[in-house]
Amino acid sequence: MGKKMTEATIGDVLIALARLEQKSDAMMEKLDRLERATDNHVKKIADLETKIALLEQRQGPKIHWVTWAVGVVALVAFALEIIGRVIVTG
Repeated sequence: MGKKMTEATIGDVLIALARLEQKSDAMMEKLDRLERATDNHVKKIADLETKIALLEQRQGPKIHWVTWAVGVVALVAFALEIIGRVIVTG
């Protein structure tokens, strides 16, 4: 019929526990390395954010050339409208 299951001895249980302990220790070492790496990454990100903020403060706002062109055109149109009204009503 089927195979008869053998009962685990105390030695088998102790060996299994020792293997689990080794795997647990290895996993904890990996977690410690990951924690140190994560801490280093957090520090680097904070430093980069600080540097970016300083660069943004130094540079000031940039206005695209199209914005300047539209502003000049609007100013010219406004001036022409005022001059046209002065001449027509004058």
